[in-house]
Amino acid sequence: MQTLENISLFKDISIKTMEKEIHIFDLDDTILETPTFGTFVGAENGETIDTTKYYPDYFEKVKVAFLDVLSKQILLVRMNDFVVPVQSETKKPFDSSVLQYFGDRKYHRMFEEFNGIIVLKSFPGFHSDPETLGKKVNSEIIESYNSAQNKMILTGRDINLAKLIDSRLEELGMSHPNYGVHTFKSGRLSIEQYKIATIMKSIIDFGWTCVHFYEDRKDWLLNAMKAVNETFPTVTFQPHLITNVKEKMKLT
Repeated sequence: MQTLENISLFKDISIKTMEKEIHIFDLDDTILETPTFGTFVGAENGETIDTTKYYPDYFEKVKVAFLDVLSKQILLVRMNDFVVPVQSETKKPFDSSVLQYFGDRKYHRMFEEFNGIIVLKSFPGFHSDPETLGKKVNSEIIESYNSAQNKMILTGRDINLAKLIDSRLEELGMSHPNYGVHTFKSGRLSIEQYKIATIMKSIIDFGWTCVHFYEDRKDWLLNAMKAVNETFPTVTFQPHLITNVKEKMKLT
């Protein structure tokens, strides 16, 4: 776990101050280790994915994208935690420099770079599947979670998974956060906007003077800090960037 600012939890802090301090935790790749996309495609490491059987609509869109943009036929291969497009003829992955040709916004949700090659992102709605909910606690953050007197879980997981999340916390022996598990309901706000709005509302409702936010997305973390600092300049915002789960992901 990386912190953008080092802190010592609950050392030399008065009870009065503690009552105004909240610890807000993201769920996926923060509290829980989330299964990766590559583990759901019905192929072993190094095998070609049967795209007629697993996520055919999404994988067809990926194939069409490569054909339209690069005039390339591709196969999709599982490489450990990732789904990787490879050239049909050479079976070689595409260098990440090729991403520059996928400038259209519709491609931004499909592809990303990892270790210098193009890999697939999971498709929108993938994490609505209950099977994708993590079953293992992130050991590097559990002490901070357990030590927090006031805590909240703030996740982009769909509201329909709320009961399952509660059950999973219980299965893992984790206490239910006293300020709730807040799940996402699709609407006018993006997940990032929803998280920021929820943090801001909590400050208004409960008068927090110090907010700790634990999140694996650095851009979301910094944007939340900016919003709080601008709206509530007297509130201390402590950002915690959680990277250890994603750092374990591998291609080979």
